[in-house]
Amino acid sequence: METSDFDALARDLPALVAPLKPLAQQWEPMGHFPVYQVLLRGPTKIEYLFLTRSQDPLPALTPGPDTLAAINTHFWDWIWWLSTKASIGRTDLVAEHMPQLYDRLLRPLGVPDIPDSIPAAVEAFIARRNVLEHEYNLNVDRALENEVLQDIARVL
Repeated sequence: METSDFDALARDLPALVAPLKPLAQQWEPMGHFPVYQVLLRGPTKIEYLFLTRSQDPLPALTPGPDTLAAINTHFWDWIWWLSTKASIGRTDLVAEHMPQLYDRLLRPLGVPDIPDSIPAAVEAFIARRNVLEHEYNLNVDRALENEVLQDIARVL
């Protein structure tokens, strides 16, 4: 996408995509240019890429009451992407990204080891996320999780 006022568009994007009824939306935290991701039922992902801009990847989020929902969205987006790659035989990409997924999301949550599979990553994430929800006395929305789990069961 191109815009003459990136800041205004970035501010307004959540409202602009609201009619799509997204399950989740996020700015991709690891990219070298801004990408706004809208995750819909299906699961379907729409990405708005701003290739004329650059950004430094953000550090991993520290789990807390104010960050657990964002961590949850990032995990389900990433694990869904990994499952689509596994479904077409790209085990090389799964192997390459599992340590990154661990470093960025699972280790900060307290998962002790790099999972050896997508199902193991899902199991470890859900277990730790559930513990943290209890500790923080909050509930993270499960709509994206449910959508992604249905697709993972279909493609793996």
